[in-house]
Amino acid sequence: MKKLTIVLAIIGLFSSCSNVVIQDKNRDVKKEVSTVLEVGNIEYKLTSIYEEEGITLGFDNEGRIFGYTGLNRYFGKATIENGILEIDMLATTKMGGNREKQIIEAQYLGILKSMNRIEKTKDTLILSNEKLEKIVFEKVREL
Repeated sequence: MKKLTIVLAIIGLFSSCSNVVIQDKNRDVKKEVSTVLEVGNIEYKLTSIYEEEGITLGFDNEGRIFGYTGLNRYFGKATIENGILEIDMLATTKMGGNREKQIIEAQYLGILKSMNRIEKTKDTLILSNEKLEKIVFEKVREL
């Protein structure tokens, strides 16, 4: 009887652990973003490159894109439809900064403009292009 109790306790322990793993996998499933409303009014921070620069990205519910390049604020118009991202012309403020920050800003904005697919998990936003390049953002806060 004592052995049976121990065996049942071990089985219960393993089955409860496996449920946690399954829940974590489900939470991180990528899905394409269908409309701007799915990502609207949320601020994301770039984590895949230039992480120390504090680069951000956000969308509002009217289809505007905005963020911070580490040097300047940027803004423009973007459309999202069934996982396809189209970013129109972007404008930036014109704060002064050192040459290195200016180069990073230009590179980031060029990369951002080349992105044409958008997916997300619970707290992660993934932008990619036909060259299979990706940039990854983590949710910072809701606006």
